[in-house]
Amino acid sequence: MTENTAASDQPRPEGDPRDSIDWTQPQSWEQPRYGVRSSADVPPWHPEANAQQRAAAVPPQPAPGEDVLRGALFALVVLPLGIIVWMLLWEVHVIASIVTFGVAAGAARLYVVGTRGRLSRTGVWVIVGITVATAILAFVGGVWLDAVDFLGGSPLARIFDPEPWSLMADNLASNPDFVKGYSGDLLASLAFGALGCFFTLRRLFAATRDH
Repeated sequence: MTENTAASDQPRPEGDPRDSIDWTQPQSWEQPRYGVRSSADVPPWHPEANAQQRAAAVPPQPAPGEDVLRGALFALVVLPLGIIVWMLLWEVHVIASIVTFGVAAGAARLYVVGTRGRLSRTGVWVIVGITVATAILAFVGGVWLDAVDFLGGSPLARIFDPEPWSLMADNLASNPDFVKGYSGDLLASLAFGALGCFFTLRRLFAATRDH
């Protein structure tokens, strides 16, 4: 008993870890409670870590699929509108990217309306198809306007007239200058059309990456 008391009265050597304890502050000596640990503090060998891994591995439940046909029918409304706007600009010798931008954005909006708020990767491809079809038909409509101007008369009066179409087909088959003359317009239409819808379609593909 005397030896232990004497040993405790001896001064501690310098650098003793106990000297760094601030005895004025309450110290927490309680054991860790595994039930309240955060996910970052749980070691990989602990049972809670396995439970978290199993929960993370469960895929999210798929949302109800959209009605692709109904959405496509709604989106097709922009096709004739895009053609008309393109032909009006073509008549004043303007090729603008705003047409395909409007077609892509409008088709996306109407598609979502038709599917009641749903848009998947399949729906984005439907929008792409409608945008491309509108651009192609709009270019053909511009060439048709040129044929109507050559023949004379009002475009509205020649909507069901086969003569402009026959003139276009004959020149396409037997007139090399016809193809060369429109090749520049075709390339410009493709370039401006792609520029107009690229960012809209890229945003749609990014938004439906996991669908």
